[in-house]
Formats: sequence, structure tokens, C-alpha cells
Amino acid sequence: MGTGSLGSGGTPPDAGGSPSSISPRLRGLPLSGSQALNVPRQPFLLRALAVLSLCLGLWGAMSALTEINRSLLLDRSVYVVRVKDRQLVLFDRAKSQPSAQSPVLRPLIEPFLKLPRPEVERLSLLLGDALYDRRGVAVPLGILQLILCWLLLSGSLGALRRQPSGIATWSWACWANIPFALLSMLVTFVHSRTLMARLGPTIADALAQVTGRGRDAELATLWQLTRLFVMSQAFMEGMGVLFLGMTALYLGRFRVPDRERDRDRDR
Repeated sequence: MGTGSLGSGGTPPDAGGSPSSISPRLRGLPLSGSQALNVPRQPFLLRALAVLSLCLGLWGAMSALTEINRSLLLDRSVYVVRVKDRQLVLFDRAKSQPSAQSPVLRPLIEPFLKLPRPEVERLSLLLGDALYDRRGVAVPLGILQLILCWLLLSGSLGALRRQPSGIATWSWACWANIPFALLSMLVTFVHSRTLMARLGPTIADALAQVTGRGRDAELATLWQLTRLFVMSQAFMEGMGVLFLGMTALYLGRFRVPDRERDRDRDR
């Protein structure tokens, strides 16, 4: 009567009749190696792409926030002065460290280094005034870029945290960022031509006075610099599009089993 209803050692039996059938997790004991949960490890390429997407989304979000802040919170005078100060810093750095310039860009930059500092300041003010006028395009693009970068951040971070919707959000954000990158390249191309049409002749006249060359020759040099800038921006955007496209295609293989399971469930 006293011990007949207890198992050996006074341990109450479980529903299966044996104390050993109680799992260590339920008994509060640490899991052994053979009893640990078998959680599949994410592929290394998936984790690497997620980290790169996080960096890309963070960089894009910070750039968008900076552009929106400068365009909305600064009035014209402050904005123009900040552009002037930034250009003067670049001018002083290039003049004090000529050896640090790229051999490709050095022949194109040398005429600017011959300009007097007051002339560089005047041209920088004109540049800041022209850049301020494009905020009607910069603000909507910045807001759209901020939304897309947030989707890229949340999707890649959700995939790293194994959230159910992480892969789908990440893949959709990659596809959505591709047309935005193409739109950004188009805006850069149009804006560079508009800026050259507005400031090109004035800058060419200032360069012609210190180099002794004709105005048309200096204007051709400015157009060459503009084309180099547009090509560099297009190269960076193209690399981003290539990365996003390859990432989206790679993520598609993880969504196929989910679609197959949904079709089987519908049957």
C-alpha cells in the first residue's frame, strides 16, 4: 500500500509507465548532444548576402535621410553656404595634396587648381544655388529610397532571424530596388546635363582666364568631366542592380518549396 504505487527509487511513473520517458527539457535538465533540437543551419551564401543587403540598405537609408534633411530643413542661404564650404574643403585638399589625385583625373582637375580661391568661392555659391533648385526632385526620390531601404533592411534582418516572412520581404525589396536604381541613373543623367547648361559657360570663362585656352576647349573639358561622373555613377548603380538581381534570383529557390506546400494544401 505504501510503496506499491511508486516506481523504483520513489519516482512517480509518467503516463507511459516509465520515469525515463519524460524528456529532459520537461524535467528541467540540460539537453545532451543527441537530444538537442536539430535546427537546420542557414547556408553561408544566404547569410553573406543578408549581411551585404543590410549594409547596402543602411547606407542607402542614411544617404536618403541626409538628402531629405538638407532639402527640407535648410533654407536656401544655409544650403548654399554649406555647399560652398564643402567645395572649398575639396579644393584646398586637392591643392595641398596633388600627388593623391588619380592619374586619370589629374589632367582634368589641374585647371581648377589654378583658379584663385575667391573665384572658386563664387563658383561654389552658384553651384549651391543650382543644387538647391533640384530639391523638388530630390525630396520625393529620397523618401522613396528611404522606404525601399527600410524594406531591404527588414527583409534581410528577418531572414537572418528566421522569420517566416523574411525571405519574401527581402526578395520583394530586391526586385523593387532595381527599377529605382535605374530611375536614379536617369535622374543623374538629366540633372548633370541641366547643371552643365546652367553653369558650364560661366565655369568655362573662369577657367579660360587662368589657363589661356579658349572657352570652347574648357567647355569640352567640363563635358568630359561630366561624362566621367555620370559613367562612375552608372557603374556604381549597375553593380548594385547586379547584386540585387542575383540576390533575388537566389532567394527564389527558398520560396519554391513554400509554394509547393501551399499547392498541396489547397488540393
